[in-house]
Amino acid sequence: MTQHGTADLWENQRWWGHGLGWAIPGLLERPAWSDNAGQPVGMKRPPARSNGWRPIITSATSPDGWQYASVFKHFEYERPGGRSTARASDLVRRRCWRRDATVATPASPRQEGSPASTAGGSKAGTVTSVLSPAAEMDGHRVRNQTETEKRKAVVKLFMGMITATIKRNQVWNLIPLDPVAWLVMWNEHQTAFRDLVNENMQYQLTQEALNEVANPRSDNMPPSQSQRLSPMVTNVIQEGSSVSIESTSGSHEQSPCRDTSLLKTLLAAAMHSRAAYGYAMQAGHLNSVFNYALLHTVHALSFDAAGGASGAANNQALHLLAGVRPEDVIMADWHSSLSRPCHYVAVDRANQAVVLSIRGSLEAGDIFSDLSASPLEMSFLGADGHVHEGLMAAATYIHSNTACALQAAGRDFPGWPLFLTGHSMGGAVASLVAMLLVEHGLPAGLHRLDCVAIGPAAVMTAPLAEAARPFVTSLVLRSDFVPRLTYAGVEGLLLELAEASPVRRAAKGVGQTFSAALESLKMGWSGGGKPS
Repeated sequence: MTQHGTADLWENQRWWGHGLGWAIPGLLERPAWSDNAGQPVGMKRPPARSNGWRPIITSATSPDGWQYASVFKHFEYERPGGRSTARASDLVRRRCWRRDATVATPASPRQEGSPASTAGGSKAGTVTSVLSPAAEMDGHRVRNQTETEKRKAVVKLFMGMITATIKRNQVWNLIPLDPVAWLVMWNEHQTAFRDLVNENMQYQLTQEALNEVANPRSDNMPPSQSQRLSPMVTNVIQEGSSVSIESTSGSHEQSPCRDTSLLKTLLAAAMHSRAAYGYAMQAGHLNSVFNYALLHTVHALSFDAAGGASGAANNQALHLLAGVRPEDVIMADWHSSLSRPCHYVAVDRANQAVVLSIRGSLEAGDIFSDLSASPLEMSFLGADGHVHEGLMAAATYIHSNTACALQAAGRDFPGWPLFLTGHSMGGAVASLVAMLLVEHGLPAGLHRLDCVAIGPAAVMTAPLAEAARPFVTSLVLRSDFVPRLTYAGVEGLLLELAEASPVRRAAKGVGQTFSAALESLKMGWSGGGKPS
């Protein structure tokens, strides 16, 4: 009990408009300060932090500890996406104060999204959580303070890249003179793509392997995992009897057992790369291009599901999408900023692996990371090449940010492999993180590393990609342009498009004919003199 006769103090406020802002509630509402039962407590201002009082910060609160609702009564109920950010209809908020801020959660049973208790120690099979919501929120607050300046620097860098492209090539060499050029180049690229697929197809997954994974017989796989896998594999079988992929090992040997193992790995990557999108994916905002457009336009006016969902809501989505229990999440960072993509480290008991999954581009900070596309020199296992500067910065951050979590996983689950995955930008960053882990060494206890990048952004040059081939598998859907989109590629595409223009070719032919005629006249004048 505290000096006020209660274990926790609740600070309650109401929004009174832009003139007054957040202030004490009305007379008939909840008191400005209350105990866990909602009874008033005689206080006029927040308790002194010097006396050990701190607002309780969890994965269900804002960085300052607040939770939001339309009325105080609604704090008794859970809300999709959580209550850590204010929505258009939210008019009240509350936060809990306690002397000892190291205690995980407030005592109030009404607090939404309280994280489950985790077992400490290093006993095999138990998860040692390194998730510290307070530290995570403090880091998020610091990043927000410098985010604007960093984004300005990225825009300046990107404009400099465009200016350099224009200087190297005249503007008229980058713009096609007629729309027919698009059709001509489209046909040429389609032919080249078909030839490339036929030349690089190394083997195909057999029907037997597809059936094995569609109807798993493994005793280690729980029913929920089997139910999630079966529809995905069934769709693959219905689309065709085989699936073409690129082998990381370079071997042409084919066996049903090997195919089954590979397909299970790809399906695990699909589940975890989807789960990295958190609540936005679980709520259906990414199920179609139309829903994605609504997410960033109409829906954003009331609630930003991409960046406004609470950590507790994202962890719940992780459980629903990938079958990872909240207590098996070792750490998770659901706050995205420039070169700081969302990611999590968790224990996948069904596949007996420690998983590091990285989210793809979904928020503004991710887009700015994509725009930081300057080539950066890198050496890896004797291979020299270039990598995407912005995504390399993201990989360096994640490599450092997950170090303690991976060490805890290696200690609690010795002998288990480390599995990295991600989609789009997340897949590209995952491949770079895998390279950093291979180069610097895996944490003790983790005996193998595998990485599956689904539709990864173009992130490294060919020599580095070849060096990463033994432990990185890239899965690309047909002619998806994202894995082929690079700064140099865009410049080359514009030049090729301009050259494909029939009008430009005709104009160039006329120009060459005219130049040849002038040259012949000059030779005639120099031989016989100018005509009188």
